Amino acid sequence: PTRNGRDYWRCWRWPVWVIVALLATELVLGIISSQNRRGYLDPQGVDHTGAGAVVALLGDSGVEVTEARRTGEVVRAAGPEFTVLITVPDLLHADQVDELLGTRADLVLVAPTVALTEFAPDLTIAGGDPPGSREPDCELPEAVRAGSARLGGEYAGGAAATTCYDGALVVTTLDDGQRLVVLGTSDPLTNRYLDDDGNAALVLGLLGHH
Repeated sequence: PTRNGRDYWRCWRWPVWVIVALLATELVLGIISSQNRRGYLDPQGVDHTGAGAVVALLGDSGVEVTEARRTGEVVRAAGPEFTVLITVPDLLHADQVDELLGTRADLVLVAPTVALTEFAPDLTIAGGDPPGSREPDCELPEAVRAGSARLGGEYAGGAAATTCYDGALVVTTLDDGQRLVVLGTSDPLTNRYLDDDGNAALVLGLLGHH
């Protein structure tokens, strides 16, 4: 006997409905996942590369965090009693760097390369070692309290600079008294690695001044 369209539908309707249900489930999970993934060092991000845990840590310590995505927003909000974390400094033009320096806020740069000398002409890139657990080997109070931390990269500075973690962290004071911190990698700031080694203590020390 031959089968008509209705017979085929009776035979395949349940597998079809199962496939539709699975697709709907994947769609819902995808929407939830996209809401959780907010981008690299996003202060509200809860995925591995986000920085929501850092914001929570600072908030628990009484440090207020303000998110700003444009240079003008930073300039209007920041001042000498602020710390500004710049997550991708290499995207800034020279005039934007000048505006940020003009706030006289403490500046923390994450893995700068071409923009490094715009902020501090005395600092140079000395290497690109991958991130790993390192010892501070310096007298910077924040590093001494933190102990080992996950850092990478290598920078060199002048006589006024303090170099820690084999050059992966450099702290210096600019001409107008601003504190400039250079981190060779974003790893210690991320949700994924904040709990490793002394990353949390180091980040709290570097960002929690103001």
